[in-house]
Amino acid sequence: MEKKVSSSAIIRDGFIYPRAWYTAMVTVVILDSNFLFVPLQFKIDIFHEIPRLVEGSTRLVIPRGVIDEMNRIASGNRGYQRGRDARTALLLAEGKQEHGGVIVLDVPLDEGEPVDDYVIRIALEMLQDPEKFQKEVQPVEAVVIATNDKEVKEKAIENVIRIIELRGKTQLAFR
Repeated sequence: MEKKVSSSAIIRDGFIYPRAWYTAMVTVVILDSNFLFVPLQFKIDIFHEIPRLVEGSTRLVIPRGVIDEMNRIASGNRGYQRGRDARTALLLAEGKQEHGGVIVLDVPLDEGEPVDDYVIRIALEMLQDPEKFQKEVQPVEAVVIATNDKEVKEKAIENVIRIIELRGKTQLAFR
């Protein structure tokens, strides 16, 4: 919890921070591909609900490899609902990107690397070397992965990365 000391300082976790430092730090929420389907399947506006759920300043991030995976799903399932949903989810994400609600992170997917491992790798890199991402994202305070994928959740928990998931098909929650 934080406590306002004066108009220029905040106490958080027992330390005093200049307000300018604290307000500049952000929680980065990395959106996994399956989470981009949530607005269509469960009628939950993840772009509004995630910042409401996370305390403080939040940046929603979609890695380029996740966008590429969504494009593969969209083009590979042309006549099927999953393909239509993928195209719609991409359009929704692009609209949010145009208005500054989402940042597409241009981190290359290693050849043969599964997208699940790629998402975990980016989260770990952000935590271990936040300066590497300072151009795209303000100073990183915390990293969270938004996913419904069981394997990604397990790997995130193994690596002590927080998760936002869908609960009861009606709300988003931390795990």
